[in-house]
Amino acid sequence: MLIGVELNEAGIAQCRRLCAEFPFHDKVDLILASPLRRAIQTALYGYAPEIDRGLKVLLMPLAQEVSDKPMDVGSDQATLEKQFGDKLDYSRLYEGWHDKEGLNDTDTESIKDRGKRLRQYLKSRKEKNIVVVFHGS
Repeated sequence: MLIGVELNEAGIAQCRRLCAEFPFHDKVDLILASPLRRAIQTALYGYAPEIDRGLKVLLMPLAQEVSDKPMDVGSDQATLEKQFGDKLDYSRLYEGWHDKEGLNDTDTESIKDRGKRLRQYLKSRKEKNIVVVFHGS
């Protein structure tokens, strides 16, 4: 089921500007993004040279937006695969990752726990230059 919002034209233009002005495309080893559609789109537009050279965007539920507003709730994996295909690495998604309960709840303690786990995960990675893409809240 398609949930959440997509980038509007202004957002796409911002991503294209980011892509044009970002000076380190050749140094990025990993792109990690919130599995929400507008964050995925930001990663794909903003880091297009990395995608073109074969990097996939690793979807990371720990980086998802913190509110339970409709724009901050994700779509299931099948929907994301249909929209984005093989440009993404879906290996970190799990059943119910987009339900705003448990680890993914919007309360302060859950948000802090997700942030701590995300930092630990990033520190455990072998890649040196990691881009993390998510949106506000």
